[in-house]
Amino acid sequence: MIETRISDIEALLELEEASLRNQDFSALAVILKQKAELFKELDAENVSFDSKEIRNILMRIEHNQRLHKATLGGLRSVIDRLEAIKRAASHLDTYTASGARKDLVQPKSKMEKRA
Repeated sequence: MIETRISDIEALLELEEASLRNQDFSALAVILKQKAELFKELDAENVSFDSKEIRNILMRIEHNQRLHKATLGGLRSVIDRLEAIKRAASHLDTYTASGARKDLVQPKSKMEKRA
């Protein structure tokens, strides 16, 4: 029984790692739900593991946590870069003689363009 539970945990952690590496975010949502359910079941059953098993599981969890953080950091970088590109397309920043940054917004034309 315990070996099955350990295999279940390890299989979910492997799936989670593969999903993170392959950027399969829809699979991640399912895996995280399954993981939560499994740990809830383990808690209800009062299953006890030996220290080696716990250490191995914790190492995998910590590894996946680092992957989660790296993925989130990468996504934030993409968002920041897209916002910078969007801003660059609509604004022109320049500097005054005193070194202060000044935003030169191009006025929108009030004339309607027709084909």
